[in-house]
Amino acid sequence: MSRGDSGEAAGPRFGRIGDQPLPEAAGERFETLLAGGGARVVAIASRDHADPPGRWYEQHEAEFVLVVSGEARLRFADGAVKDLTAGDWVVLPPRCRHRVERTGAATRWLAVHLPVSPEPERAADPAPC
Repeated sequence: MSRGDSGEAAGPRFGRIGDQPLPEAAGERFETLLAGGGARVVAIASRDHADPPGRWYEQHEAEFVLVVSGEARLRFADGAVKDLTAGDWVVLPPRCRHRVERTGAATRWLAVHLPVSPEPERAADPAPC
């Protein structure tokens, strides 16, 4: 039987994507729904968001991203651009340089960050996407 931090038996948790409030102004809100074993499941609520120029994500873990509602545009370091709408998903390999170029006024995402797998050291160059 699994136990929570309080020592009591842990039961199932329920929620609904979309219950997280959108930011009041342009930006993003992140809520970790589950984390364990090196993996994280994160709900993201975006309102008219764009990463600042020159800011790139380059995570050490693979990431699965699903657009639950709304729309977004991702840009990759090689210049590729991908528009996403509700139901679209992408798997980003480790070290894939990407950024959020824009989102709609009410975009909701679900991101699953997978555990980092041990691998030999690699060059410092970003991974191709």
